[in-house]
Amino acid sequence: MNELTPCYSLTNQTVQCLTTLRDLQAKKIFESEFHDETENSKA
Repeated sequence: MNELTPCYSLTNQTVQCLTTLRDLQAKKIFESEFHDETENSKA
């Protein structure tokens, strides 16, 4: 089982990284849409 531990660790880190990247992309989209709506409401 000890031989597989690094593999499980790497898999876990990869999933966490992908989750973070997905969250950052969602944040970027949200901010872009928020700024668009804010600009539209100024008119």
